[in-house]
Amino acid sequence: MDYSTETLLAGAKLRTMAPANQFRFDDSDYLNLMSDDLNSILVPLIMSARENYYLTSRDYLIETSTVNGFGNDPFGLTPFGSSTPISTSDLLERAVGMITKDIWLIDSNGVVLAQVPQLSFKDITSTVGCAGYYFENSRIVFHPVETFNNKNIRVFTFRQPNKLIASSSCAKISFVNTGTSEIQVDVVPTGWVIGTKLDILRGKQGFDSILDSVSISGITGNRLQLDSISPLITSNDLAVPEGYACVAQIPTNAYPLLEQRGAIKILEAMKDSEGVRNAMMQYQVLESAFKGVIANRSQSNLKNITGYGIWR
Repeated sequence: MDYSTETLLAGAKLRTMAPANQFRFDDSDYLNLMSDDLNSILVPLIMSARENYYLTSRDYLIETSTVNGFGNDPFGLTPFGSSTPISTSDLLERAVGMITKDIWLIDSNGVVLAQVPQLSFKDITSTVGCAGYYFENSRIVFHPVETFNNKNIRVFTFRQPNKLIASSSCAKISFVNTGTSEIQVDVVPTGWVIGTKLDILRGKQGFDSILDSVSISGITGNRLQLDSISPLITSNDLAVPEGYACVAQIPTNAYPLLEQRGAIKILEAMKDSEGVRNAMMQYQVLESAFKGVIANRSQSNLKNITGYGIWR
């Protein structure tokens, strides 16, 4: 089935039952409005039923450095497999509500050693010697610096869905060469040049992110050389501009809800108050039905496992 933004928007327009000449905005404007509702309404709805639906993790090496003789800079994080340090503010920029769910201390093989505790301001100023992390504006700060320098951590966040754009700005992957970090796409969209940053998304429901913020380092015809690659990428996955997507990163059962939210936005732009009221009533019906579908991700009974063996 086609889950592109074009099909999504066509469904929203159809739900308004309005003639084409009544639509006041460009398609890109309507997609922007639908993106707002996607992140502000549907994401909280999905997370209320499936708390960890958007949960993702990434491993980092904490690196500190001397800055102008004023001591250590504790904010540098280097993702495993990348030589480019990123800041923790970049890390949380993709997170829903800039929320960090958990941080683990791991060894170089990814084996979990301990949970890194969150510190209160009292802990930070105490002379007792507490070690952990705290938030400073949009940054995560590890304290004390010397305890975490050159340590490996795993950070869990809730990755928010990418903003909706037209399919013409994205590409479908037809071939992957992990050895040379190359992908072949059906077409290279206008504006993609060396240095353009991409996200690689799964081409199937729910269109999860496989690789974020990867740069194009070379272009030969329809082949793109990337500065990093993942063995999880396969044909029919999607290469999209960083932070954007030509599909909505939600369960496909939620697509009718997003279409209906789009219809509401269109009717609001048309100043059709009666149409908005009717569309809102229909949205409530769709939302109620959707909650019944999404409520239990597994139909088996949830059990707490204790002891040392999974079968105990």
